[in-house]
Amino acid sequence: MAIYDSQLTVVALYSLIIIAIYSAKFITPLNELLQYGKTVSQDVREHARLENNLIKQTIGFISKYFVVPKAWFVHFYITLFALSSLIFLASFNEPISSDPEKFKNLILIHRLLWVQGIRRLTECLTITNFSKTSKMNVSHYVVGLSHYILVTWATYLGLSTYGSHQVPNNYTVFDIVLIIGFAICSLLQFQAHYHLSTLVKYTLPDFKFVSSPHYFYEILIYTILLSFAIKDGFDMVSVTFFTAWLFVISNLSISSLETFSYYQKKYKEEFKLKWAVLPGIL
Repeated sequence: MAIYDSQLTVVALYSLIIIAIYSAKFITPLNELLQYGKTVSQDVREHARLENNLIKQTIGFISKYFVVPKAWFVHFYITLFALSSLIFLASFNEPISSDPEKFKNLILIHRLLWVQGIRRLTECLTITNFSKTSKMNVSHYVVGLSHYILVTWATYLGLSTYGSHQVPNNYTVFDIVLIIGFAICSLLQFQAHYHLSTLVKYTLPDFKFVSSPHYFYEILIYTILLSFAIKDGFDMVSVTFFTAWLFVISNLSISSLETFSYYQKKYKEEFKLKWAVLPGIL
């Protein structure tokens, strides 16, 4: 029961974060909270300073002064890597329900998240160029940190639900296809991040299909993780990863729209892409 209650907590917290994200997008006074780094224009800063409406003044004050360095993005991947590493030390010998297949799926989710944490942490420390003056709102920081805590917590709870005395190694063809898909998406995301790191500050990236392909590959990565969580039956463990996937697709879709709008305004006719993150859809 304690595990089930914890899983409900994960779902509830993800749901609240998703509601907050859409509120920031569709409630006009909150729009400024979505912007950070290059998407914060001087017009927005000046508008926040001159706005007479008390609510908008408050939001403007928060968006301007409640900020942290954008370089703190690295904390997200330190958290993911550290918490995923701690799971290696845990034992899962008293499961609620013995299901070797679902336990195997959770093991694979854990291993892939751990690899994702190592890769993204390495990228942040070696190729990402964080400007010393670039900031993000503290709400972005809290939301990002919360996600990586919640997704590793969901993984631990899933392993605790279907724990086993040994790690299964009976991988199916579908398992292998998903793992290969994860590897391909990871490589393509790395290439997109590397391309962004080589650009002169705020120049137009040379992307072919969407303006934020790194977000597109992140969505695909979490779609693969969700596939592992649901492929042998939909249960409470699946629900936790479904809400994690909903968070990722909601957060990155809205962030990509902000970036898309920035490129349209800054580069005008030079910017020719039609899609922000999901080809043919968004």
